[in-house]
Amino acid sequence: MKDFSVLSSFLLVSMILPGIVLIGLATVLFPSVRLQLAEMDAFALIIVVVVVSFLVGHIPFSIERPVFDRIWDKWRSGDFIMRQKRIGSWSRVIARADAANVSHKHLDERLAEFIFFFNTSFWVVPIAVWSLLTQHEPAQIAVAVFLLLTAVIALFHTSPTFKSDYMAAIESLETYF
Repeated sequence: MKDFSVLSSFLLVSMILPGIVLIGLATVLFPSVRLQLAEMDAFALIIVVVVVSFLVGHIPFSIERPVFDRIWDKWRSGDFIMRQKRIGSWSRVIARADAANVSHKHLDERLAEFIFFFNTSFWVVPIAVWSLLTQHEPAQIAVAVFLLLTAVIALFHTSPTFKSDYMAAIESLETYF
């Protein structure tokens, strides 16, 4: 049962929570979205959250390694590209750790945190910029500026920090074998 709780918390944090945050963000920044969501029943709202959560995860990860790893390598000197080449197949390292009963529960937590911050901040940046371009109320502009700054910090500081921690944990697992 413990494995299911780890899996469910991983899926909640990494896959569903970004959709909830982005829909909440859209309701705060765009009154028309707020009005549309207010007319939905609970089941329709759950479907919207699940669909948004599913869609927001694919584009960021398709450009994470070719674009952001290079930016993070230069920005943070995290040496992500070289570390990934050296580690090889992460799934094999994790499978060997599982077979040897080596604990690695922190891996799921770090990866979920990375996915959450990366996926969320990746989409908050264009949403906040769009809000700045289309909204004219000072309160909404202030919120959009705050969210934009927060998302940029998360994209270029928090996300690579969690990814680096995740890679370090996998590298430490490799030392067992």
